[in-house]
Amino acid sequence: MTIVSSVVSEDVIRKDGRRNIIERHTDHLGIAHAVRYMAEEGQDTAPLLAQHATQIARSLRDNELEQARDSLEDGVDPSTVTVEHSTRNQMRRFQRDWCYRGGNRTCDAHYRARPGRLPTASPRRRA
Repeated sequence: MTIVSSVVSEDVIRKDGRRNIIERHTDHLGIAHAVRYMAEEGQDTAPLLAQHATQIARSLRDNELEQARDSLEDGVDPSTVTVEHSTRNQMRRFQRDWCYRGGNRTCDAHYRARPGRLPTASPRRRA
């Protein structure tokens, strides 16, 4: 979901003036993600800290959606796919779009068994 804490855990100045930086970004599950890079002398690292936090959050979400896609392709029931780094709406939208594109038997069976939960691209009108 989000990165809840971002800190520069190490900032070591080299002989040539450049700095070795190690950032620690902690997600909402308490897992720390480290980023290492070399900064130029006098470079402001605060914007990079925020940029790296955003990149890590996006990467975690994308990896989760990729794992969900792999699970769906393996025939896993869509309702059993868990969400840790995506919002429920992002996962539902992903599942719905995947089912529409793929025409997978698992999706067909899942949504036929739950007619009230049929994934729709737009709201259905009742007659």
